[in-house]
Amino acid sequence: MKKKLVGVGIDKAFDYSADFSNVTKKRVNLSDVYHKAVLRVEENGTGGITGSSIRSQPSSAASTSVTFDRPFFVAVLYGDDEMPLLMGDVCEIKDPGDFQPY
Repeated sequence: MKKKLVGVGIDKAFDYSADFSNVTKKRVNLSDVYHKAVLRVEENGTGGITGSSIRSQPSSAASTSVTFDRPFFVAVLYGDDEMPLLMGDVCEIKDPGDFQPY
């Protein structure tokens, strides 16, 4: 993610002189940032897996049958203000048996 973060102006975090003293007492230098998020949709609801491997509980939303046959954008929103929790594009649909988060 370093290239993307630097591209949007977050470049000082990767500089040797970056100050992370509010986060840790140890001297640290960031060389890169990695993140992975997986959205798994099943018959009994939606579960999300983030880079920290925390999985949400399936929702009790009403069941609906949908067929995806082309790439699409997806967003999981929360609350009345619809705060985005997870957003992304789906370019390839895989068989659920092939699912491996890491």
